[in-house]
Amino acid sequence: MRIILSVQSIRYPMTGIGRYTLEIARRMSEFDEIQDMLYYDGVRVRNFIQKPSYRETTSVSFSKKIKNILGRFPFIVNAYKFTNKYMNSMNLSKLNGYVYHGTNFYLPDFGGPKVVTIHDLSVISYPEYHPIERINMLSGEIKKSIDAANAIITDSEYVKKEIMTMFGADSNKIHVVPLSHGYEYFPRGPDVAENIMNKYDIKWKKYVLLVGTIEPRKNIEAAIDAFSQLSDAIKANYKLIIVGHKGWSNQGIFQKIENATAEGWLRYIGFVEEQDLPCIYSGAQLFVFPSFYEGFGLPVLEAMASGVPVVASNSSSIPEVCGTAAALCDPNDTSGLRDLILRGIQDEEWRREAIKRGLERTTHFSWDKCARETYEIYKRYAN
Repeated sequence: MRIILSVQSIRYPMTGIGRYTLEIARRMSEFDEIQDMLYYDGVRVRNFIQKPSYRETTSVSFSKKIKNILGRFPFIVNAYKFTNKYMNSMNLSKLNGYVYHGTNFYLPDFGGPKVVTIHDLSVISYPEYHPIERINMLSGEIKKSIDAANAIITDSEYVKKEIMTMFGADSNKIHVVPLSHGYEYFPRGPDVAENIMNKYDIKWKKYVLLVGTIEPRKNIEAAIDAFSQLSDAIKANYKLIIVGHKGWSNQGIFQKIENATAEGWLRYIGFVEEQDLPCIYSGAQLFVFPSFYEGFGLPVLEAMASGVPVVASNSSSIPEVCGTAAALCDPNDTSGLRDLILRGIQDEEWRREAIKRGLERTTHFSWDKCARETYEIYKRYAN
């Protein structure tokens, strides 16, 4: 068996899709039947993966800004797609006998069997949650990939149903392969996390944690509004800590963050290096995740694996990931979210049960299982 894996998403800042791709790549070398594994970064085909850099540079930031500006013009996007299609075809045309896996929505022209992972369809079902350049780049390509793929992988049953409804795809062609948390996420004690607590100036079990990109889809404003409705006594003892890199259309979100920070009950830490994140999870009294839409919702699983009770929205795939382990509410119900946050802080009986159920729930997910199920899909189409 010979595989080509697309690895464009393994880059700074490491997103859930980047993590998924990296974990798959790491594990595929363990399968004896894979004689050759190549990695395609959108330009070159290589037989190794460079270690991704987690340090953002000026050139990366500048390149991203230029890409976002140019992405607003459809004729430039179309020209890019045409050029990219030609280059992909040239680079891949001589590679016969391989199965190609597009890990991030996109499939290039390739003569052999093709597998694509569609992580979510929010760019189509909820375009208001995405910048126009992202919509221009992805919306047409997703349909092409779904039509061209021999097999489609999704992270959840929710997304599988979306693909079937929106595109009429055959259910037998779509395979649900859930993601997982990393082994670095597990319950820790305060002594182990002390250095990280000091580094970020946060206090053990004295904060409610939210992890997510600062953009409209994550519904961060609802969490801020809900927390603001708690009593002064609660806010004097617990802070809302927000972790995540800056996304788009977030001026209103940052205004609320600035106001709450001035009042003393919120801190925005920004993007946290991945080696620090497990301790920040473990130190939280509660994890809150009010997102409007998720293809999976990886932070919820990371929180549960860290032994932290979870309050989340009941939208999209989130209930599927949480099972009965989390307290859920409508993402538009701010008062309901407030009540659940208060319960998650104060109700020790509920907290103990939520932690127990959360830890049990995480045993149903693993990157080894994800890689194994992906490998079995490859086997169906390998020559």
